[in-house]
Amino acid sequence: MGSGSAKVLFIDNHTLMRESMGKRLEAFPAVRALVAVGATDDAGGFVVAIEPDVILVDLDIQPTRALLTASQMLERYPDARPIFVASPRYERHLIPAIELGARGFLLKPVYTDVLADAISEVAEGGVYFSEPLRTRVQFVAGRVELVATVREDTLTDRQVEVLRMIALGLTKRQIAQDLRISEKTVEGHTDKVMAKLNIHDRVGLTRHAIRTGVIAP
Repeated sequence: MGSGSAKVLFIDNHTLMRESMGKRLEAFPAVRALVAVGATDDAGGFVVAIEPDVILVDLDIQPTRALLTASQMLERYPDARPIFVASPRYERHLIPAIELGARGFLLKPVYTDVLADAISEVAEGGVYFSEPLRTRVQFVAGRVELVATVREDTLTDRQVEVLRMIALGLTKRQIAQDLRISEKTVEGHTDKVMAKLNIHDRVGLTRHAIRTGVIAP
């Protein structure tokens, strides 16, 4: 591998997107060669024409199958560095991606030039994560780890209850009525939850609640 260029194995179950994105990526100096394949329950039979430096995985269609294919390819090419791309609704797959050794995780929409920058950075030994995810990961001794800053055991039972209701889409008034407390008290609980989790909007709280099992996805 040289000058930031990389041989890339691109895993995407959307055929047209796989072909289109593959062609666009090949136009960038960051990509020396690219092979695009679909995800399958058994990737053991794949014959890949390159030994990849980077494995790029799109999780938007059949994410479990895409993760399985990535795992099988990483067993075959243990020196390859994986990058995962997903819509925000699949952000919960950050944890299994990191368990597979992710060096990058990008939330859509992702422009091709940004993706090429991520490939170049990861190929050279670095990491590349979308801005909303950067406070949740750290790069230690050549491996990405989750930062242990989000802890449900710091929330009181009532705060967890309020978090759950926010994630379910209830308004402040509905939460107050259901819990038989004032709207001002709901605001107080919400402020404390946001401060403890370092999340400052309802969308972020909802994602966190799904990711940590406070509510079912």
